[in-house]
Amino acid sequence: MRKSNPVDIKQLVNDYLAGAQLVLLARQNRTTSKRIRHLLVEQGIIIRTSSESNLMRTRVDTNKIVADYKAGKGYVVIAKEYQISQQRVKQTLIDLGVTLRSQSEKSRRYSITEADIAQAVAEYEEGVTLTSLSKKYKVYIESLKRLLIERGVVLRTISQAQSIRTAGRPSQKRYTLDESFLDVIDTEVKAYWLGFMYADGYNGEYANKVVLSLQARDRPILERFARELDTDRPLYFRKVSRGQSQFSLSFSNKHLSKRLAELGCHQAKTFTTTFPDWMPDVLLPHFIRGYIDGDGCIQSKFGADRNSRICVIQALGSTAFITRFADVIRVNCEVGGSFVDHPKSPGIIRYDVSGRLQVCRVLAWLYKDATIYLNRKKRSAEKILVPYMLPERPLGEARKHSKLTNDQVLLIKSQIESREPYKVIAEAFGVKETAIKDIAIGATWRHITGYSQKANAARGSAKGEHAGSAKLTEADVREIKTLIEAGQLNTEIAARFGVTNANISYIRKGKGWTHVTGWNEQTNAGIGVARGSQYKRAVLTETQVADIKAMMRQGLGDTKIASQLGLKRTTLLGIRQGRNWKHIK
Repeated sequence: MRKSNPVDIKQLVNDYLAGAQLVLLARQNRTTSKRIRHLLVEQGIIIRTSSESNLMRTRVDTNKIVADYKAGKGYVVIAKEYQISQQRVKQTLIDLGVTLRSQSEKSRRYSITEADIAQAVAEYEEGVTLTSLSKKYKVYIESLKRLLIERGVVLRTISQAQSIRTAGRPSQKRYTLDESFLDVIDTEVKAYWLGFMYADGYNGEYANKVVLSLQARDRPILERFARELDTDRPLYFRKVSRGQSQFSLSFSNKHLSKRLAELGCHQAKTFTTTFPDWMPDVLLPHFIRGYIDGDGCIQSKFGADRNSRICVIQALGSTAFITRFADVIRVNCEVGGSFVDHPKSPGIIRYDVSGRLQVCRVLAWLYKDATIYLNRKKRSAEKILVPYMLPERPLGEARKHSKLTNDQVLLIKSQIESREPYKVIAEAFGVKETAIKDIAIGATWRHITGYSQKANAARGSAKGEHAGSAKLTEADVREIKTLIEAGQLNTEIAARFGVTNANISYIRKGKGWTHVTGWNEQTNAGIGVARGSQYKRAVLTETQVADIKAMMRQGLGDTKIASQLGLKRTTLLGIRQGRNWKHIK
């Protein structure tokens, strides 16, 4: 439970009877007015009403209030001194017939005596500053200026005041700076820094102020710029909105500011920047890399199926600059791109290069032999480039798991040229048949010369019964072709030789065993094909089809014919369109 501060009851009663207010007594005893009232009532003291309290306060303080007011004090000062309201002070003065000051008199009134004013004039002429005098005499600087001017004092200029203020102090630190840094653009760093300034820098030509501000995470590149400029000026840190922070490299130098403007990086450049066509070709990738690091984007993300990556490079700027920028990229990297208008700023466009191969070409050109770059964008570029920059693999017998030597492969290739079956070659060298096939088609061991698939077309592949998976011999195929010529069905031939219908159809269509002569599909077109009622899934006979075609010629529709014969309309549609039963007239 909170303890109350002890109160001297006797002193409390005497003060109250002498006219002290409850609020003042509560403040003096560090308690509440309610407790003071309770203590007085316990002592048998009758508490004054509000009107009685006001009347007593007026009687007690009236003379002093009037004296203070006439001495120049205002309502605020008097009210605070006597712990009453300003309205009460004003009403008391009116009741006592005191003439209140007008507004103009108030504006001319200063809380400083004539003696103090004379002393202030003397001190000002001796070199004391207005700020010091204002604090000493508790007068606003503007009021103090007016008082001095009224007394014929000529106020000092800003430069004179600055000289007096800094007199006797150590001279202000002057930072070093290599102002000839941009006199000649002949190095990678100069071209890169100029590109960065084009994109994200500020050149205040009128104040000769140059500023480059970047996110706090990009501080290393600003420190690199500071070292290249040979300046010991520290970076300026500041917090911006949404919890983000920035570092800035800023300096004032007339020569550097003027030189930047001559190079095309002038003040208010957003809509008027043009591409520096004077830039040497060898420095173009460094300049463009600096521009992209300042106001561009290198992005790589997964596509919708997460099995593909979307790669893009973007740069934003004025129409004149970006158009020429795109031409340089196109000529040097042999890529295409697209332009997108800024949705809110007419005259600003974005240039996009997309597609993994195109982006890789641009990045390889930008970062070739680069020694200065923005680290986070370099990492984004590496995510795109590194997966496709595979090291050279060992070939042939130099590979760790190779089962063949170069001499063996040379011998294998000679046997392939001699039309040895793959299966026989594979067994001779202790490898799989697929390994021999890969050598034959040039999928592996291409660096071993002595055999060329193009020069030996149709010579290296095992055919017919020499193929490892062959189920028929050339004699079988000749007999099969004879049966086809005789009109025997595929199903019957397949059952006889223990193969599938597809194998027989393959031979019939001339897609396989073409080296076996004795049958020509072109001269025997249609021979041996199961047609009409001989087709195993046929639902009609030749007579029925002839009747159907006669009904169609008479003009009957498919629906009516289908209902009469109990057929499907699709069956009749195939006959009408000539896709089925073409041999029936």
